[in-house]
Amino acid sequence: MKFLLPLLLVFALSTTSKAQLVDGSVAQDWTLTDINGNQHRLYDYLNAGKTVILDFSATWCGPCWSYHNSHALENLYTQYGPAGTDEVMIFSIEADLATTLDDLHGIGNNTQGDWVSGVEYPIINLTSNAVNNAYNIAYYPTIYKICPNRFVTEVGQLATAPLYTAVKQCPAPANLITQVNLLKFEGNRVACSGGVAVKVRIQNYGTDTLKEATFRVVSNGDTLSEKIWTGAIATYDFETISFDPFDVSGPTAIKISSEVNGVETAEADKISETVNNILETSATKIVQLHLQTDVTGEETYWTLTNEQGNIVYSGDKLEGNKLYTSVFLLQNNQCYNFTIFDRAGNGLSGAGYYRLFDKQNVTIEEGKVFAGVEASGFTVQLVSGLSETLFASGISLSPNPAQNQSKITFDLLKSANLTVSLFDWTGRKLLDLGNQSFSAGKQELSLDLSTLSPGSYQVTLLGEDGIESLPLMIVE
Repeated sequence: MKFLLPLLLVFALSTTSKAQLVDGSVAQDWTLTDINGNQHRLYDYLNAGKTVILDFSATWCGPCWSYHNSHALENLYTQYGPAGTDEVMIFSIEADLATTLDDLHGIGNNTQGDWVSGVEYPIINLTSNAVNNAYNIAYYPTIYKICPNRFVTEVGQLATAPLYTAVKQCPAPANLITQVNLLKFEGNRVACSGGVAVKVRIQNYGTDTLKEATFRVVSNGDTLSEKIWTGAIATYDFETISFDPFDVSGPTAIKISSEVNGVETAEADKISETVNNILETSATKIVQLHLQTDVTGEETYWTLTNEQGNIVYSGDKLEGNKLYTSVFLLQNNQCYNFTIFDRAGNGLSGAGYYRLFDKQNVTIEEGKVFAGVEASGFTVQLVSGLSETLFASGISLSPNPAQNQSKITFDLLKSANLTVSLFDWTGRKLLDLGNQSFSAGKQELSLDLSTLSPGSYQVTLLGEDGIESLPLMIVE
């Protein structure tokens, strides 16, 4: 059983699209002090080849207390911690900032009992939300396993034996002087202007600092792009290798490999992908995604990347048999790649489907039957912006930065129908003033911002001839 955080905190997390870390995420380093005054750095333990268990809990949490009293973590620490085989390190992290030391000792007003007596592994009482945010804590208890290679898996409330089985599933610590692991394909699978922009994420799995390597993209024995890389990557650290763009003609199977000291990546460890050069066009900056998951929604995830290969929107940890809708606010004259993945390699079954379409309801891409991945590319190309055809002068927001209210002011050359909306940085529409008719001349609209959190937003005006957007900052 999982215990959700208090309602106010759950709302705060939901407004920033938080969920527990996706398995396979890279653990962020931290240095924290336990309740006995001892300082601990996560990467020091990982660098020593230990698997680290993080137990995020709260003293008032009933399921956390039940798991604590199962002694699963205590037994794991006794057998496999520093006093045992020294394979594992465990940290109990009290993640509610309102918790006191009295609560931990069971004598406070917000506790299930004594959390300290009999516990040999370190207990940390957080004083800021930095680590909570880094590990996307959305409920208690959240229990992560972090392997020496820094990859995170949520293991949940396992008994001692299955916990140790999970520990043994971690890859062996680095033991070769030189070894490069190709982790995953990044960048774009569909060509933007100038060719396909491919990237690969690597990790130094050698015991020495990696200083030089050669990376290649090959198709049918022909090298499409080669990167001779130099730098310095410490053991277990990461780097993204970017290749020069290359042209393809239709769907092209590629393999990415590395070569260090004359030794090339084993065939089984090369990354295989298919890239293409097909591009569609969106006539509006606002693009929407409708994704109906099948019964195994957790298998599906998606990304939207720009022409540099950087993820600008994404979705994961989806529920089954549910319709998800997303709104993207994009840039004119830019190329984007939409990629949908299925972890089981069988696409969307039953009523599942996806459809990507623009504000004019023109379909950019749609589908349901695919293997492990399907990609499509499109450009945003507007014939003209509203400023060129409709406004006598610029559009302004005042005040900006704003607190509870701001006003949009503009001067129309002619009468027009405009839809005024406000989006957050993830593309979610938070305010919609609807489609309104305006006469020629000066106009002023008020925006009620009192329910919005501090942060960066975009205000858009959508008309028949195009769209204009203005950045808005909300402050406390």
